[in-house]
Amino acid sequence: MARRLVGLDIGSFSIKVVSLSKKGVGYRLEAIGIALNPQGARPGDDEESQRRVVEATKKLLSDTKLSGSKSAFALSESQVYTKVMEMPVLSDSELASAIHWEAEQYIPVPLDQVNIDYEIISRPEKGSGGDKMEVLLVAAPKKAVLRLVEFAGKCGVEVVSLETEMIAVMRAIVRDEAGAAPTMLVHIGASSMDISVVLQGMLLLTHSIESGGVALTRSLTNELGLEFAQAEEYKRSYGLDPSQLEGKVRDALRPLVDRTLMDVKKTLQYYNSGHQEAPIKRVVLSGGSALLPGLVSYMAEFLGIEVVLGNAFSEIEPSPNAAIPNDTVSFATAVGLAMKEV
Repeated sequence: MARRLVGLDIGSFSIKVVSLSKKGVGYRLEAIGIALNPQGARPGDDEESQRRVVEATKKLLSDTKLSGSKSAFALSESQVYTKVMEMPVLSDSELASAIHWEAEQYIPVPLDQVNIDYEIISRPEKGSGGDKMEVLLVAAPKKAVLRLVEFAGKCGVEVVSLETEMIAVMRAIVRDEAGAAPTMLVHIGASSMDISVVLQGMLLLTHSIESGGVALTRSLTNELGLEFAQAEEYKRSYGLDPSQLEGKVRDALRPLVDRTLMDVKKTLQYYNSGHQEAPIKRVVLSGGSALLPGLVSYMAEFLGIEVVLGNAFSEIEPSPNAAIPNDTVSFATAVGLAMKEV
């Protein structure tokens, strides 16, 4: 019988934890919690920052009665190397033998410094005429993995599963529907924005940009001369709404938003140019910074495609101990981690 895991997401702005149980074809929410990251730190930062983040995480686990749990963690896309490789059509055993030779071409560090995993995206049937298979390659630096395991130990939990953030978000947000068109998933966190193309439960492409919600707040502090806390409040309250404060907040945010969305547009155009027979039909947003007021409609107009907010709780029902939050996107990573069975 598969074990249920606790999903623990250590973000640079907040720490989130989710516990689920299986309920029919869906899930039931057994526990959920969130705490501010007191240092804006990730596992592996300096000792004092780590100490405070460990304390905050331990308190959150205690408050949600999840101390000592077997947990699933995620590495951010910026910490890992991800590549979709085209290879000659190989059997499973041939691929296992060839993967390290192929990886050497794409991983910019010695292979003995990373843990490698891979998944077949597509493999033509023999005799079908297709001569290439697609394989998703993921390489995680061993140092990053070790730091996270040590961090978890200090928090009193055991790391049972480790995967990339976007794989967890995809599991929570994008339904695996046969015949569905490819979806672009844009996860906007505090410190980065990750862009992926998803088709039938597989990541076909992934790209990370070092710009997120904190960069937007800083643009307000610079443009409007606000203190950081006030700028954060203005961003969350007014965002890209032109009717608020005479559009001053919108005007201050737009240059950075436009530059960031141009990266999304280029990724969209790049994918569609090579897949004209099955282009991306919609963009789904997740992550706390996706809640920026006015972003969905602004982004839809900018990209010329349907844009919607994701819902990480669409297959989850509440329990007497835990209610579904109004914010359905910020918990996407933690929910996706908790959905994994091992």
